[in-house]
Amino acid sequence: MNYQKQIERFQKLFEENFSMFGTKVWEEDPNFLYFIYIPLPEVFYEDAGNVMKKIQSAGELKDAFWVSPWNLHITLALPGRLGQHFQGNEVPFMERVLGEICAEMPKFSIQLANLNCFPNCVYREVLDESGNLYELHNKITEKIPFSQHPEYEGENFVPHMSFFYGGKDSENIFTEDFDRELPLIEIPVNKILFGKARDKEGKYQREILKEFLLQ
Repeated sequence: MNYQKQIERFQKLFEENFSMFGTKVWEEDPNFLYFIYIPLPEVFYEDAGNVMKKIQSAGELKDAFWVSPWNLHITLALPGRLGQHFQGNEVPFMERVLGEICAEMPKFSIQLANLNCFPNCVYREVLDESGNLYELHNKITEKIPFSQHPEYEGENFVPHMSFFYGGKDSENIFTEDFDRELPLIEIPVNKILFGKARDKEGKYQREILKEFLLQ
């Protein structure tokens, strides 16, 4: 997807979703949730904190689960077996595949753009001028052919960085007075992280299993 089409797509998504903001509740996945994502580099934490303050000052966000700056990320894939846990040998398989993909993938940059929303969260748009982000996503989802959320893959992949997952009945901050435009920020991508977001007792707890460096 070329750069201009990405911008147009985000505008279309905003027009489709902003009126529904605050109408859906974020729900945890029922099983172990594995994740593959790009972390936000530490040097951008301060800027992320300022954006969060901008969002918070715009209206009342009930039962909001905020993502701390050091956990902000761009999800590439959410591998999983729908309705059941992974088998023990599938985690090493995923680690091997990710290692092979990253060994052939060059470092690249992406851009953080404007604020946008889904019905249950506010996020920052992610633009991919080089095409490498979409290529990385496609390689991962092709070679790891099981997913907890296949509906978000391939042509439905929307790269974004969520700031919070809101509860139902949160005030819709996207009024005429709210300026969702932000200066573009270029973010280097030199590694991806693989981990899981639930422990053996079923508690929601992030754990990084392995880090993979791009070449």
